[in-house]
Amino acid sequence: MEDSAAKRTVIRDQLDRWMRRLSLAVSVVAVIAMIVGLAQILVSGSLDALSGKPAIPAASFLHPEAASFGLFATSLGIVLLSLLPGLRVVLAAALYAGRHEVADAAVALVVLIELVVSMLTGRG
Repeated sequence: MEDSAAKRTVIRDQLDRWMRRLSLAVSVVAVIAMIVGLAQILVSGSLDALSGKPAIPAASFLHPEAASFGLFATSLGIVLLSLLPGLRVVLAAALYAGRHEVADAAVALVVLIELVVSMLTGRG
């Protein structure tokens, strides 16, 4: 019984450590992208780009030349930050599955499915 509790503590500590690393890395990249994009918009004098949509359409990420570099970079930062919760759930599912924690991995997969469904239906 104690061995099981110790194992769960180790898994929880490992998950927490990886979550912090993932959050820090994605957040730093996103903030840098938004700062670079905003700086480019300000330098180019195209402030009208700021009054448009909060992020470029998803299809524009496949064709970045369709948007200005500044708008593309700021949109990329926004999208990265919005994907962070989903990335954390994927990481949790992978770590639990790797440790053969079937129940916890299943819960993480259910949460991931709910996130995807809510994104696709526009609810949540």
